[in-house]
Amino acid sequence: MPKREIYLLSPRSLSPETIAVAFAKTSRSPESFREIAAELSDEKSAQFHEKWVVGYGHASVAEHAILHIAF
Repeated sequence: MPKREIYLLSPRSLSPETIAVAFAKTSRSPESFREIAAELSDEKSAQFHEKWVVGYGHASVAEHAILHIAF
């Protein structure tokens, strides 16, 4: 069985919006989850959310702010 990494995105240290953006970017980016999470900030997450959820109506991004799970 291949080795897998487990990541903790705690709502105690990250906003729900930032966690949602981490999942959204992970689903489309060739970068590793570790790289994506390292570059996120509340400001960058707010800009991403504004563009993709508010601007383009991609509600799936916002859904990750409620339930955080990935396989």
